Amino acid sequence: MANGQWHPQQQGKCETGGSYLLHIPYADHRELIMDILKHGVHCEVLGPASLRRAVAGEVRGMARNIVEGGGGGSPGEPLGA
Repeated sequence: MANGQWHPQQQGKCETGGSYLLHIPYADHRELIMDILKHGVHCEVLGPASLRRAVAGEVRGMARNIVEGGGGGSPGEPLGA
């Protein structure tokens, strides 16, 4: 991630412990979520809360599809709903 350039105004820095903190301005979270999800467990959304919730909803929907073996459901719907 440290070598990636997604936005001309992005800001990134290496943190102690080896993590990389990246700030990216965005208008629509849909494309950004795809980029976040491709990094799997190696990526954590710290904020804003609305983006964090949207990513969590996608992950829950993906898990539901795997566990229940089918599509359907709405993104962001809690597991077991």
